[in-house]
Amino acid sequence: MEKQSPVQLAEDLEKLPLEERQRIAAESIVSDLADVDPEFVARARRRGRELLAERGIDLPPA
Repeated sequence: MEKQSPVQLAEDLEKLPLEERQRIAAESIVSDLADVDPEFVARARRRGRELLAERGIDLPPA
């Protein structure tokens, strides 16, 4: 897993120039689930399935 960047407050980000905010946002995008904490992925999948079930949409078991 890649090194995580420090958490920044929105208040601090708003003080930065637009280009710097855009750079930080672009660098924070993760496009490969292999780079994400497996526990986070599992929680997100579980919650997604819960939300779908609440709406009557059935998926095959994971």
